[in-house]
Amino acid sequence: MNRLKCVMLALLNLPTTVLAYEIGTHAFVTKAAVDASVLSPTHPKSIVTVLSFNRLDPDKPFEAIFGETGLPEPSYFDNQPLPAISLGSAAASELKARDPQNLEGEIFSALIGKGLLPGASSRAAFEQRIDAWVMRGAIREDDNDFGAYSLGDRDDDPWNNVLRAGRHFYDPINERALSNPAACFIANGCIRSIDWAMGRIGVLAPTGGALDTMRQNHFSWQDARDSYWWALTYNFSLAEEMGMALSHGYAQNLESGFRKFRFATTLKSVGQVIHLLQDAGQPQHTRNDSHGPPVAQTLTGDGPADGAFEAYTEARLLRLLDTTSRSSPLTHFDGTPPNIADVPLLNLRGGVTYPVPSFTTPVEFFTTRGTDGVSLRRGLADISNRGFFTSSTLPVNVKTGSPDVGAQLFADPPLPGVGAGLTFFEEIQTNTALYFQTNTIVKEKELIAVVPDVLAPNWNQQSGLFAKYGSDGRMPVLAASQTSLGDNLITGIPLPGTESAKYTMSYEVFTAQADAMLPRAVAYSTGLIDYFFRGRLEITPNIKGCLPCSIRASHIPLMPRAIRASRTTASSVSRKFA
Repeated sequence: MNRLKCVMLALLNLPTTVLAYEIGTHAFVTKAAVDASVLSPTHPKSIVTVLSFNRLDPDKPFEAIFGETGLPEPSYFDNQPLPAISLGSAAASELKARDPQNLEGEIFSALIGKGLLPGASSRAAFEQRIDAWVMRGAIREDDNDFGAYSLGDRDDDPWNNVLRAGRHFYDPINERALSNPAACFIANGCIRSIDWAMGRIGVLAPTGGALDTMRQNHFSWQDARDSYWWALTYNFSLAEEMGMALSHGYAQNLESGFRKFRFATTLKSVGQVIHLLQDAGQPQHTRNDSHGPPVAQTLTGDGPADGAFEAYTEARLLRLLDTTSRSSPLTHFDGTPPNIADVPLLNLRGGVTYPVPSFTTPVEFFTTRGTDGVSLRRGLADISNRGFFTSSTLPVNVKTGSPDVGAQLFADPPLPGVGAGLTFFEEIQTNTALYFQTNTIVKEKELIAVVPDVLAPNWNQQSGLFAKYGSDGRMPVLAASQTSLGDNLITGIPLPGTESAKYTMSYEVFTAQADAMLPRAVAYSTGLIDYFFRGRLEITPNIKGCLPCSIRASHIPLMPRAIRASRTTASSVSRKFA
């Protein structure tokens, strides 16, 4: 390990008191998506009764009792792919059982404590439910191999610790992963989030890309599909595999338990893919803007505003502000930290629910780059990339037409003062108390604009979330910097550095970004869940009427109870993946 990596690791392992921001927001958004999806028992096309989940304990549907086997309860599987073995075989991977951890448990407790999980009386009563398993995946996708985890413990990856955050970026305009050299060096390489999410290489190819048989992500879309398949068809015969003579009832209990673990693994894997999709709705993740903690900014080149958006959004959710820790981005942002009483509540809906999208492939929920021209793309990454600026893609010098280096790679939004930007923006003056820990009201200048959305072009207007900025859905996308505002009070020679700091992000801009994109993240996550469970299995009896003798993937209703009635082996089944 060279000196740079040693320094970075030392910095990132400094003790902190700051809450691990972002994962609470991911969990909350995921819960809203599950409640609106086919995983909800109240959905008109609910998969709950089709899979017979309604016959299980609603609080512990996938808990298995194995007695003296010593396997953890509840558990999920972590599969290491084995490329030499057919995916049609239950032995297509080496697996290890893993347990739920305190990390996600503390997030559940925090949400319950704030009344954000109605009907959940305690962490113990909630953390094994169906929705909790999907939320667990959304939380645990942020597992990294170093850093302080003040919200609770997590278990290490049994195969290879990975800095997963380096695989959470995708720029659909420039077709790239995160390209911050320092961050990617520490992460042992950065990968496009769409490849990481799908478990494939080159997913935008017409064929859907090649299966990544050496993938480090064992909770990808591919792994979710594999676990779902095994949950429906797996035949575990301990007598055959271990040469032991067991009763039929005990063998059936083992098989049922392993299938439950597979269902849990399926839901957790879907949750981890959803986390990556939600990241595609965060403009920093689609505009190549890394946002490490303040202690790492010296090495990564991040600025004070880079980490502030997610910290501020988490504060809107949990109503907590860390205003003292050196690791809190809000202590380094423009102005002093706000009073929590002035911070608006997080809003996942608005006056009108954002429509749930439907696509023909899972990667299209991220981007439709493979099928649409730039202005017509409908993926969540497409919307966030072209609709917003970020702290490292600002038009910092508009008088000379020389934008921030990151902004030069994007045509949208147009740069204010350059070409179409002359008429694209409107400058307004607003009052805000967010910059001060008192009741002082100050004036602030913001640039507002209409954020384009091909799928639902009128939703921003219909939602009512941005009514105070006008009747057409305009919202703040830039703010005048404090340096620029100070210079406006002085006549004569401008202050040094004024022009290079003309625009910045603000709490009002952060609020608008989250209000615009989180309802979309809920809808897109809901759509992806529905897409995953859209597939059905057709049961085909043989000439003697045995059920089933062959099974093939299709799009007609599942019959898992008929499958369980048989002793079908995985080798008698063929699969079709989307």
